[in-house]
Amino acid sequence: MKVPSLILWLTAGIFAHAETQPYEFWKSREVAFNELIFSRTPGTHLPLAASLEPNAFKLPSYAGGVPSGEGICVLGFLLSADLSGDARVKSLLNSALRWCSPEGIPSNGIGGKATTSYWYELLPAVLLTQLAMRHPESTEMDANHTRMADRYAEIIRELGGPRAEFNQTSYITHGPKKGPVINGRWTEPDAAAAMAYVCYAAWLRHQQPAHLEAARWAMDALERRTLTDGNPLYEFSLYCAPALAARMNREQGTHYDVRKLLDWCLSKNDESNSTRRWWGRIDHDFNGLAATGLCGSTRDGDAYAFAMNTFIAASMIAPLAAEDPSFAPEIGRWLSQVTRSARNFFPDEVSATQQSGPEHRGTRLAAIPYEGLREKKRLNTAVSEISAGHWRAELPSGAGDFQWRAEIKPAEGQSLRVRVLNSADQQIYLGNYRLKAGQTTLGGLLRATQTPLRLEFTMEAKPVSLTKLRVENHPGTGPWLTGDPVFYSWGPTTDLAIYGGANIGSFTSLLTPSHNPALQIFDLAATDHLGHGQRPHLLFVNTGESEITHEGLKIPAHATLLR
Repeated sequence: MKVPSLILWLTAGIFAHAETQPYEFWKSREVAFNELIFSRTPGTHLPLAASLEPNAFKLPSYAGGVPSGEGICVLGFLLSADLSGDARVKSLLNSALRWCSPEGIPSNGIGGKATTSYWYELLPAVLLTQLAMRHPESTEMDANHTRMADRYAEIIRELGGPRAEFNQTSYITHGPKKGPVINGRWTEPDAAAAMAYVCYAAWLRHQQPAHLEAARWAMDALERRTLTDGNPLYEFSLYCAPALAARMNREQGTHYDVRKLLDWCLSKNDESNSTRRWWGRIDHDFNGLAATGLCGSTRDGDAYAFAMNTFIAASMIAPLAAEDPSFAPEIGRWLSQVTRSARNFFPDEVSATQQSGPEHRGTRLAAIPYEGLREKKRLNTAVSEISAGHWRAELPSGAGDFQWRAEIKPAEGQSLRVRVLNSADQQIYLGNYRLKAGQTTLGGLLRATQTPLRLEFTMEAKPVSLTKLRVENHPGTGPWLTGDPVFYSWGPTTDLAIYGGANIGSFTSLLTPSHNPALQIFDLAATDHLGHGQRPHLLFVNTGESEITHEGLKIPAHATLLR
């Protein structure tokens, strides 16, 4: 299909007002984050990297944490810094191969140790693929990419080949337990998209038929999945699918339903049959604070947006607008929303009363985004076991929503009865839960007006001892910049997520300068790691109320233009 050199759409308004110079804001954040990673100057929780030597380079996932060297963090940063043109990263790039096993399967840990969740190896695999595609001169990266594609092609074949199904949690590639892993609690069928991406990229490099065949089989699995089957999005892998599907339609003559795939990625995802209900794109702001367009948990009234998911989604999905220009207006609106809303992941962009670590505002650590932005504040609640199956919980705010989560021993097929009473001994909830195979957790979200609460757990009218009970109070105020480490007290001493900021360059590389803050320009080719050719790739989005002229182009108010 021949693509016209200039395409223009008129669209509905995006913002009530334009932010000041979004390009300058985001480029300054990118520079500040990179400086913090490479800095050796001591300070609170600094330096972040234990060493800048290639064979020892590791990062903590959170400021104030141990430099464990998670692949989703370190590999994300290597790609991000490379995209931002930071020359200091060049000597570190080949160190990325430390996260891949000799057999060709990467992991979230150094050495490529097998995981029990697809996305923890597939995100490193995609990042390694993108680095290899950016650096064809590296024979080591190319060979590693080929090994990865070989292994994923083998897995796809073992999962059924032309009828492959991905309704598993992960896949163990070697050893006595080799084969698909189904943990009984969740599946990650969107793994098909990430595997297809790795394989198709390898085919583009070396034209090995097995890689193309595997990519098609994996994408065919997503094509066979119907709306009745439910949205397959689990964490990130499905973000690989829309642009890849459009590219394969163009290059291979396939007929993948790009509309379906994009809707699955960017919907609110509230269907009960979804793989991960309430996981997608947030469709509203949080009590006046911009949040529309961010990605994460979308549960009504209790949404939770994540920096990592948002940055990766934008970088992976943006090239679709160049592959299939009919999606350009929609992609343009969304990228503009992200440009506006994602500012609010940073400590100094939100008031001190709306974040878990206000002491970081105005410090060097303010270059690191929080792990996420919650729609509502949450408070930890002390619980105590009165007797077997009977617990007491005191909500800190005295009222509001509260979320309980119980850990139990497996009891397949049996029914667990949960009864909640308030301080007036009034029953406010009664529920029966039929336990599934392997199920060890259950929980719910309720409303309370009087505390303390009493929670009772019984099975066949007999009290049941819990392994653990956790209760969170959501007092109804918000939004709240936060993360999991401080709240759950499991290690790092801040909620500032380096693993989220590590992907900032993958988002900011899409942005190009504009003389008018109401005009945003996105370079869709920047994150098209498979190669963009000569197709139009500059996406102009006028978020203002009047026409803007840019280098001879006239972009009407509320219009999107692809050139």
